[in-house]
Amino acid sequence: MSRIFFSALILLGASSCAFKKFDRLGMMPTPAHFGEAMRDDFAKKAYLKKSPYQGMLYVTDRKPAAGKSGGQRFYQNARGSLMRAGIGEVAYAEHKLGGNLVRLLPIAGEKLKPFPGEVTGINELGYLSKVMPYGDLTSTEEKQNLKKADHAFAKLINQKLATSGQKDVFLFVHGFRVVFENPLLASAELWNFMGNDGVMISYAWPATPKIFAYLHDIETAQISGRNLRKLVAYLSENTNARKIHIIAHSAGTRVAMTALNELSLSSRGKNYRVGQVALIASDYDPQQFASALGDGVLNVVDDLNLYLSRDDFALGLSRRVFSLGRLGQINDMAGTSAGTHQWLRNHPKLHFIDVSNAQDAFSGNGHSYHRHSPEVSSDILRMMTEQVGPQKRGLVRPDGQIAWEFPE
Repeated sequence: MSRIFFSALILLGASSCAFKKFDRLGMMPTPAHFGEAMRDDFAKKAYLKKSPYQGMLYVTDRKPAAGKSGGQRFYQNARGSLMRAGIGEVAYAEHKLGGNLVRLLPIAGEKLKPFPGEVTGINELGYLSKVMPYGDLTSTEEKQNLKKADHAFAKLINQKLATSGQKDVFLFVHGFRVVFENPLLASAELWNFMGNDGVMISYAWPATPKIFAYLHDIETAQISGRNLRKLVAYLSENTNARKIHIIAHSAGTRVAMTALNELSLSSRGKNYRVGQVALIASDYDPQQFASALGDGVLNVVDDLNLYLSRDDFALGLSRRVFSLGRLGQINDMAGTSAGTHQWLRNHPKLHFIDVSNAQDAFSGNGHSYHRHSPEVSSDILRMMTEQVGPQKRGLVRPDGQIAWEFPE
């Protein structure tokens, strides 16, 4: 491999989806729509207080950690042969996830106090026998002394849905180069600004926080995509969720697209109740995406929302590594033919959203605007919870353009 290739990988690793302290995360800025009335309403309803569990639900296909070697407290940065389900205890300073924390969240425009989030413990329920990654080839050693958690996990979800105003499940799929704790914290902060309504599940696939993790992680994403497909099918068949929504970031969009494409090829008309799908800063090949569209991926979702940027440093490096366009780059859509342009613009289930005009969209390396930009996070949360289109969320689309934009 060339020196340029390795240099790009190092820079890409340095500007990845992770943060300086992999197992901690400072809370995101307040989304633009989160006002005082909404905060007070969520605090009054205290959805998590009525919940059968306190914390973040998670599913992971990582190996369990053996002690605390290498800083891996709960699960390793390595592939496991089981899908384990459990509850992560999340705390911000002395405040645990829940109603009291909601009361402390600043409203839009207020400065956020430093709120470092941390996963302080986990309660693993067991493994999901209906979501076995390798079937009969699954390691018997990993299953030893473990309970089947199929019924217990579905029961928790259904009990939480019964006490919620939002009767939906939200799946968060992280990007590459992170440890187990990071996706729990990233999904918890989104859920905080949803008032802990509905059910949020963090899918912690086995990404690896190493400089040269990129090629390793994108291959793992293919395997974990199949596991996510099985998880979606499990949730559809065993829970009372009205809809199952997916929020995927960066390399996690590879995981999500693999799952959705496999569902479309195997569904045979079955309704998995997949609702809104958000692909954020997608590190995915546009031609692979076009193939998925041709295979009928839009038949298994209500809406597919692609968030794009004209200045995403990490995707720019990925483009150099592969010498191919990235789905999350608005610039790479410029060469589409007139017929393709019209089809993409007019399809009622497909929404391209250019974040380039949004506040703080280029903060950091411009790759994590779903956290850094109050306007983008607000749009994502409204799209997920209200299930309304871009125009009703206040976005605009210039005449003849494919992508919706944030007004100046």
